[in-house]
Amino acid sequence: LKDCFDSLLALNYPKDKLEVIMVDNRSQDDSIEYARKRYPRIKVFKNNINNYCRANNLGIAKSKGEYIAILNNDTKVDKNWLFELVKIISKDDKIGAVGSKILFMDGRIQSAGHIEFPNYNWGDRGFLEKDRQQYNKIMQVKSVSNCSALYRRKALDKIGMFDEDFNMYMEDVDMAFRLRRKGWKILFVPTSITYHKLHGSQQAEDLRQFYILKNRLLFIAKYFPEKLPESF
Repeated sequence: LKDCFDSLLALNYPKDKLEVIMVDNRSQDDSIEYARKRYPRIKVFKNNINNYCRANNLGIAKSKGEYIAILNNDTKVDKNWLFELVKIISKDDKIGAVGSKILFMDGRIQSAGHIEFPNYNWGDRGFLEKDRQQYNKIMQVKSVSNCSALYRRKALDKIGMFDEDFNMYMEDVDMAFRLRRKGWKILFVPTSITYHKLHGSQQAEDLRQFYILKNRLLFIAKYFPEKLPESF
C-alpha cells in the first residue's frame, strides 16, 4: 500500500481533481487502520465479501469523477500515469476505456493490452518481453487489463458495472466485450506506465487457476452458450 499510495499522491495531476478510494476486500491484517492513519486524504471503504468485482463496483458507486481509474494495490505508478490516460480518453467521446503499459518491477512487460487466442482464451500482449519500446504506439485494442485502466463513467452507465459472477480474472475481458458491443473504443496508452508486483496479495496459485478456467467457461456461457459443450 505504501508504494502504491505514495506514487498516487505524487502524481503530476491537479490535486483538486483527484479522488483516491481504497476498497478493502476483507483483509486479515491492519490495512484499513494503516491507510486511515497514514493517508487521511484517501477514502477507505469495506467490502462485505472478498469479491474483486464487487469491490470495484463499491468504489465506483462511491466515486464522483467523470473518469474512473481501476488500479491494483500491488502497483507503483509513474508520475504521468493518470495525466496520459485522461489526455487520450478525453480526445474522443467514443473512447470508453484506456489502459496503461504495465511493467513488472524489473522492467519486463506484463501487459500492453490483451490479445485473443483461439477457443476463447485471452492473454497479455508482450508478456515477459523486455521493454524495447516495441509497444509504444497508441492503438485500439480489444481489451485492457484492469490492473491499470481508466473508464469513462458515461460508458459504464451504458454497459453496466463489473459482473460480480466473475469475482476476479477475465472480468476486464467481459467489460471490454460489452463496451465494444455498444460501439465504444478501447485504447492502449503506452505513455501511461504502471509497475506491478503481480499477485502481491499472496494469492494461492491453485485458486488463481480455478478462477481463470471457471471464468473462461462463464464468458462462453454468457455470450456464446451454443459453444459451451465443446469448450469443456
